[in-house]
Amino acid sequence: VAAALLVVSSPAVAAPQVQDVGTPAGAFSWLRDMNADGSVALGAYRIGSQPTVLFSWTEDLGLRPLDATGAAEINAGVLSANGLFAAGASRAVVPGPGEAAIWSTITGARTDLGQLPGGLPNSIASFVSDDGATALGQATDATNRPEAFRWTQAGGMQSLGSLGAPDTFISSINRDGSVAVGYGTMVPEGPRIATHWSLSGGLQVIPGLPPGVMASSTSRLVSGDGRYVFGNVSADFPTGGFFYHDALLGTTLTQAAAGFGANHFALFMSKDGLTILMSDTSTVPRSYFLWEPATGATTTVDQSGEHTWNRISEDGSALSGFRQVLATQGPVRWTASGGIERLVTLGGPFPSDMEITADGSTCLLYTSPSPRDH
Repeated sequence: VAAALLVVSSPAVAAPQVQDVGTPAGAFSWLRDMNADGSVALGAYRIGSQPTVLFSWTEDLGLRPLDATGAAEINAGVLSANGLFAAGASRAVVPGPGEAAIWSTITGARTDLGQLPGGLPNSIASFVSDDGATALGQATDATNRPEAFRWTQAGGMQSLGSLGAPDTFISSINRDGSVAVGYGTMVPEGPRIATHWSLSGGLQVIPGLPPGVMASSTSRLVSGDGRYVFGNVSADFPTGGFFYHDALLGTTLTQAAAGFGANHFALFMSKDGLTILMSDTSTVPRSYFLWEPATGATTTVDQSGEHTWNRISEDGSALSGFRQVLATQGPVRWTASGGIERLVTLGGPFPSDMEITADGSTCLLYTSPSPRDH
């Protein structure tokens, strides 16, 4: 069953507009990412049992397939901030190991990134810079353990280091690829330890987490400038929940220290690092609000119990989510000035949003004829 690919623009001065990106008739298709201003989208489509086609899209040039020469399968899920490059992997055989790759979204040309020195041929890129000269992702070392890497045109693929075991993972990367956060382990298959990597400081453990909590923590998101890190710690500990780290000041704020209880959950951080989307399950129905760590200020978003909110704009001024009421299911957007707004959709009655642009003016979503096709 084909899914419709849509980009929904919601300017403050006009009604929301929907644009179908135009995949072939009979194709099952989906969008994976869009750039910071919503002008470039990355997606894929498949017709029957034919190989999946990866593509980039712009309004002026339309849909353009990305190079799959010599590959049985290509996979990319991330665009650079300016939309000129995509990051992912190609596979010569399916099933089989992948090789990290980046693509030009203008020409479709692919650059394969190779493997770690002495490592096994299995890697995937999860970030690419605006100029296509730097990529970060996951690779496999000589013992078949996962290891985070940084690739440059000048130096090739290099490890980000380890905490004692080669198991290192990237969860989020800042705007220029100079900072990456995630987690590592001190022994293979050991407890997760939240990490912060930078060009200047290398791989480090997030400081300021209480003893015990550090042994079960993950850095989830980093701000665009690399200063702020947002992550989770195990709920098994009294100080479990989330943490908020300021890399410039070296301070770490835990959920308990911020004054939130076990019923509060931190969901997403804005790209500027100054606003956290949170939910409170102590209320019936669940409520959502925004929290500013610097001031402690909170802003109520939704207390209706009719929506889930799952994306936040760069400055925290807009959210995208989904209305759950059966008869009126669909994507919604919240802004501080306009409140909750239902978005226009095409095709099937069960649309699902995926991303929101930096200024909150554009949401990326797809529709399908039934919930099974989401």
